[in-house]
Amino acid sequence: MKALYITDEIDTCDCCGRTDLKATVAMQLSDGGILHYGRTCAARNSGKDQRQIKQEIADNKQARIDAAFDELRETPAMQAWYGKRIELYAKYKGRLSSAEWARMIAPEADAVEQVKQQIAQKHGISACCL
Repeated sequence: MKALYITDEIDTCDCCGRTDLKATVAMQLSDGGILHYGRTCAARNSGKDQRQIKQEIADNKQARIDAAFDELRETPAMQAWYGKRIELYAKYKGRLSSAEWARMIAPEADAVEQVKQQIAQKHGISACCL
C-alpha cells in the first residue's frame, strides 16, 4: 500500500467505516485501486507510522511536481517564453524597467500560464507549484 495524498473532500474511512473525519489518506493498493482511510487505519493497514505516511505523501507530491515541470519545459509555449526572454535580454542588456519587461513578454507569459493550468490539473497539483 502506498499513501498518495490527504484529502478533506472524503470524510469516511473505507476500512472501518468511521465518518465525520477531518481528512482521509488516499491509499493506492497493489492492484492500482484507491481507498480512503482515516489516518489510524492508513498506518495500521500499511505497516507504516504517521511520519512515514507523511513522507510518502510529500515524496509523491514532489514526483508529480517534477513530472509536470518536465512536461511544461518541453511545451512550445515555454520554449517561446524562454526565447523571448533571451531576445529581450540580448537586445536591451538589462536596460528595461520591470514594467516594460512585463509588458513586452506578456503574450508569451500568458500562453505559459494557460499551459501551466492544464498541466497542473493533469498531474493533480496546483499551478503555483510550477
